[in-house]
Amino acid sequence: MKLFNTRYLTANIIGYILGFANSFILNKKWTFHSNKSCKREIISFIVIFLICYELQLGLLILLKEVLLTPIGIAQVLAMVFYTGLNFLGNKFVTFRAEEIRCLS
Repeated sequence: MKLFNTRYLTANIIGYILGFANSFILNKKWTFHSNKSCKREIISFIVIFLICYELQLGLLILLKEVLLTPIGIAQVLAMVFYTGLNFLGNKFVTFRAEEIRCLS
């Protein structure tokens, strides 16, 4: 945001988009140790990402615009919220431990 002199919303969107693919790969292989090659995982991951991102963005705007929280603090709080919510969504929906049957 400060490095490229951009608005906080623009920086937020770009940061989450850039982290999306990296997040799928790391969560699939490292966090949840999923070896499944499954379209369902990708679709679930995208849906969980979009839900968590929208909620995170809403919280960020609330903190910054309504509660007048300094942007650095607002970004960190929204990021922590997103990370926790995204982890739970991926743990219990996308990469759940029980066997998932995928259509090839």
